[in-house]
Amino acid sequence: MHIRDILARNARIYPERVALAMGRETVTYRELAVRVARRASELKAQGIGKGDRIAVLMRNSPLYVELLYAITCTGAVMLPLNEQLIARELSEILRHADAKAVLFSEEFRRVADRVHAGLASDTRFVAVDAQPAGAGSGEKEPVCFGLPADAAPFSESDIALVVYTGGVSGTPRGAMLSHRNLSAASASAAMELGLSRNDVYLSCTPLPFMAGTGRLLRFQYLGGTVVILPDFEPDRMHPGSTSQPCAWSSMAERRSPSSCRNGRSGSSGAGWSRRMEWSNRRES
Repeated sequence: MHIRDILARNARIYPERVALAMGRETVTYRELAVRVARRASELKAQGIGKGDRIAVLMRNSPLYVELLYAITCTGAVMLPLNEQLIARELSEILRHADAKAVLFSEEFRRVADRVHAGLASDTRFVAVDAQPAGAGSGEKEPVCFGLPADAAPFSESDIALVVYTGGVSGTPRGAMLSHRNLSAASASAAMELGLSRNDVYLSCTPLPFMAGTGRLLRFQYLGGTVVILPDFEPDRMHPGSTSQPCAWSSMAERRSPSSCRNGRSGSSGAGWSRRMEWSNRRES
């Protein structure tokens, strides 16, 4: 299973269900599929294709999720970059991964310029806008449920993500994750946690970390809604702070875990996590 199939299935079966929300913005699965189709076409026009390593430097946002699907739809490999790293560390990762391009949001332009200046390779640096080329043209856009006829053949064993982590050595090493890895992990986690398409997940973990992307995919695997926070801000985790009600907001309001299906806390650096479950689960 290719991770694009997660989006394609939801766009086909639940086109008007909210896929992503941030602030007062909501994006349905159909809208997300249309954005991904446009973005993937834009990337292909720039010469990005199967096997290329494409780095992404930006905060949590619907655009990040859009690029996750669009990059892998072209057969390329997404290389999420940790925004907390300094320019020298980012340069080392890009050299080691042999990145073909770096896509960054405007707020990281100064960082991108410093990294570009210190990089001897011909890696391209491209600022990406929230609206891909052709957006807002008024034309009816087809939803990309499959691949273009001229696309290179894909396999579920192809690499989808390369996530760099310092591990125990402190030197970043790239963990290569295939489409099969991500799809199987999403399916097994969704089953283990008893998730459903009616669940709403508040995502405040950095998406460039596997904990962030992995949790996002497990909820989208079943057609759930993901509410995105750019950063973890306790003051924003209260009812009314997002456009979609979610378990965490309800728990904060009532100071009771009765509405929360499950929660997770932990640190990827420390290598531990804790799962908390309450018996009073809502039926879905």
